[in-house]
Amino acid sequence: MSNSIFKTWSEDDQDMEVRHQRHWQHLIDLIEEPILNGLTVLDFGCNQGGFLRALYARKPFLAGVGVDIVEQSVAVGESRKGNLPLSYEVTTTPEHHTNKFDVAFSNAVIYLIEDLNNHAKIIKTMLKPGGVYYVTHSEYQLGDELESMQARINAYSPMPMHNHTLSQIAQAFINSGFSVGVQLFRADGFISIDREQLGTKEVIDKVRHASVQKHIFRMRSPIKV
Repeated sequence: MSNSIFKTWSEDDQDMEVRHQRHWQHLIDLIEEPILNGLTVLDFGCNQGGFLRALYARKPFLAGVGVDIVEQSVAVGESRKGNLPLSYEVTTTPEHHTNKFDVAFSNAVIYLIEDLNNHAKIIKTMLKPGGVYYVTHSEYQLGDELESMQARINAYSPMPMHNHTLSQIAQAFINSGFSVGVQLFRADGFISIDREQLGTKEVIDKVRHASVQKHIFRMRSPIKV
């Protein structure tokens, strides 16, 4: 996680939360845990907190914590949690939650993290032994597509995009003792196309991204004997 706290992230945060609803529902369909009753859940890079609310609606859990480095986004999450067993926190040192979580998630966040080995160590510290970390990530091809995506993200993000490969992510977590699995995060239906996106990306590129470039990792932390 960044060493800096930011007041705001992007004017697009609310639109992004709306767009991610379908992505979140598909992710919830893919996780291996049939129920989360009695478990404590982490959302790393929670933005406005929408994923934990969506997850609780489908698979209720004991308690959930969202951490982020953006004050405004976390404040929105707090304002929307209602009576749900959720808390949201602005922090650059989330590892103070030691051995706390059974299941953790990061949705399209890891490309903003420069040091993957350090990130794996932080997640290992936060998970209980045998805890599971789900990561969604898109690996972009070199060339025009990567340059276009980096330009779009870097235009609004205070943190630069890093084009980590699937192998680099897997290696970092294996180095920390995790068992690692990965699968395609395939589109689960029609891919929406709007006028604005047609100006920045060909339809075939969107189809390719949704069909072959998006992936989901399942990392299991080592169990202490």
